[in-house]
Amino acid sequence: MKNYLPSEYEVQLRPNDFDWSLQLNNSVYLQILEIGRWKWAEQNKLNFVDCDIAAVVSSINIEYLKPVDWNPVATIIIKTELTKIENYSIFMLQNIEDNASVITTAKVRLAMYDLVKKSVVPVKTVLK
Repeated sequence: MKNYLPSEYEVQLRPNDFDWSLQLNNSVYLQILEIGRWKWAEQNKLNFVDCDIAAVVSSINIEYLKPVDWNPVATIIIKTELTKIENYSIFMLQNIEDNASVITTAKVRLAMYDLVKKSVVPVKTVLK
């Protein structure tokens, strides 16, 4: 099986990413994690845009370690790496960092889903 490289991507925060408490809204973390997975796939030359297979989140465990306080022009870093491959799932570790400090960590399980057949397919269908 191919060796997949970890990715690192800088995400620009927006004013509407923050809630009434002037902290990054929890829903935004999910969006940032999704961006990280897309950037990881892009870096590893995996095309999920023009194909019938989707990588769908089957489970995610997020640990919010530190808040991100109001700064609508700040950037944060999302790091994504593949940690394990099984027959029908891949596992990733994702860290969101601010100033080289991990503020959020997520363990994600993805299944490969055939959009035409409407069923889960083996990982080897996508990852060679």
